[in-house]
Amino acid sequence: MATITFLPMPAKHSKLRIMLRRLLAYAIDGVPLYVYVFLYAAAILVFGELYSLCPAANGLVASGTPPQAVGFWTAMYFSATTITTLCYGDVDPIGWSRLIASLEGLVGLSFFGIILTKATSGRLSYHVGRLFSAHAESRLEQFCLQCRKNESDLKQLAKLVTKAFPETPNAIPVSQDEFLKTFGEAISSLHLFSENFCRYLDDETDGDFFLADAPQHALVKSGEDVQRTFYVLTQIFIALSPTARIAVLDEINLKRVTEMLTQWKLVGIKVSKQAKHSGLKTCFQTVGNMSASLSDNLFSAPIGRSPQPDQNFGSDEL
Repeated sequence: MATITFLPMPAKHSKLRIMLRRLLAYAIDGVPLYVYVFLYAAAILVFGELYSLCPAANGLVASGTPPQAVGFWTAMYFSATTITTLCYGDVDPIGWSRLIASLEGLVGLSFFGIILTKATSGRLSYHVGRLFSAHAESRLEQFCLQCRKNESDLKQLAKLVTKAFPETPNAIPVSQDEFLKTFGEAISSLHLFSENFCRYLDDETDGDFFLADAPQHALVKSGEDVQRTFYVLTQIFIALSPTARIAVLDEINLKRVTEMLTQWKLVGIKVSKQAKHSGLKTCFQTVGNMSASLSDNLFSAPIGRSPQPDQNFGSDEL
């Protein structure tokens, strides 16, 4: 009995790392610039108040003078020079206030980095987005061209099925060996395409940007091409008699078919879950369902069993 075991794809990034990347992306792109300006000013006030509340022995002291309580405005002055990392040296922290000053310096550097990034990233993000979109569309078009070639090869094979494996008992098969060779080459090409495309989609969708920034029409188009290719492949398997199916699904071809069905089932689920575009979600959900249905209906039972009528995929599924 030939069965397919779906193995989970290994996690390439820890959940903590992905969460930190999402948090950083939201901090840079999701929060308006005026919010950081407000928080920057608020941090100066909060730290200045902390300095003014510190006792004389653990607070601020003017250079060259004994420790004594400083006024509110002196504390605010020191806070402003510390958060901007200017630190003129005319006021020094002592005791606990050194820890507060160190923390304020880190806060100031963080705010400054984010504000500077947001102030300069608008135009840069636009051009980078254009370049990314063009590159993604080019890669997807390359995959689509290969997929359409595979579909064309499978359509030619579909026309030869009844000639290579005639249903009439007394009919003489025509070019059966040639059919088996061509079938093996077509499955090998489709397997290689599936491996490369699924790896590309799996790697890109580990982040949160690809499905949102890549051209939606190119993604949907690639998914539709995969659907049509799998539809033709399904029809070929349904047209094969039990004896013919045993002949074409040798150990190598069976392994390749089961591997690519596994890959497309998992990628279809992953993309359909992450996609926000309804058309893209539906498209790859259909790809995953077609892969699962083909494996369940044709490979979970003994290969020699005849296909049932409900195993046929109607064109409306595309």
